[in-house]
Amino acid sequence: MDWFFEALSAAEIDSSKRILAEGDRVRDRVLAARRQEVERLRYQARLADRQFQRSDPENRLVTAELERRWEEALRACQEAEERLREDEAHAPCLAIPADLLEQLSDVGALLPELWQQNFMKTSQKKALLRTLIDKVILHRVATDQVRVRVVWRGGQTTTVEIRVPVSGFTRLSDWKQIQDTVAHFVREGQTDDQIAAVLTATGHRAPMGGEITVATVRKIRFKNRVLRYPKKSRPCHKAGYLTIAQLADKLNVTYTKIYWHILDGTITVKKDDNARCYLFLDKPSTLMQLRQLFDGRISRLNF
Repeated sequence: MDWFFEALSAAEIDSSKRILAEGDRVRDRVLAARRQEVERLRYQARLADRQFQRSDPENRLVTAELERRWEEALRACQEAEERLREDEAHAPCLAIPADLLEQLSDVGALLPELWQQNFMKTSQKKALLRTLIDKVILHRVATDQVRVRVVWRGGQTTTVEIRVPVSGFTRLSDWKQIQDTVAHFVREGQTDDQIAAVLTATGHRAPMGGEITVATVRKIRFKNRVLRYPKKSRPCHKAGYLTIAQLADKLNVTYTKIYWHILDGTITVKKDDNARCYLFLDKPSTLMQLRQLFDGRISRLNF
């Protein structure tokens, strides 16, 4: 709404008044020229009529030619009159009425406060917007961004880009930048809270427009296998068993999908003390049970 309040400033109102008044003067000059054209064609039609009426009926060739000229003059005159009527009917009066200009000048400085405090009804706000807005043009420049171009009465324009909600992180235009930022600051030793604060401060937003939370940063790390202490981590292998990563590869699912089922208790499994990771028996029945869980045919598993 800042655009609208700027357009209602005294300077902008005065500028709009001059531009719109000039538009009305141009319209009046065009209509005046059209009226002069109609008068000229009417005169030619009357002249052709008099010439035809004075012609000698016995001289059929001359009479026929004068009659043809008269009919052409009449058609041209009628067409010009019709165009003039249409132009007069559709030529808008652009100038802002004097009483409205006075009201806008008086209330302009107080309008933002009145607007925010809801002293005005929705219908009044809409009516006020229509006084200065000529048209609004929208153009999607990215999956999550729309360029808005407001054309004010008088010709001034305001162009801004606005973020719009999307269905998921992968549809964000800055999704790769968010992932790279998370990975970078994890390597720098920053906590999830600090990374979330940095992402929010630099203008990144969640798909629905909210701030990026600590939980979101954690999910991004898990999804991309970004470990907080990579030097301490090592691949875990034990004969006859499968790790979460190995299970994910065999089931063609993400590591996070299995891990979050363990965290929420849907999958009950103990962490191996020696390997210090979750291990599953490497049997066909293990894969079959997990597929049934992911397909919704069973609700809980206990290994």
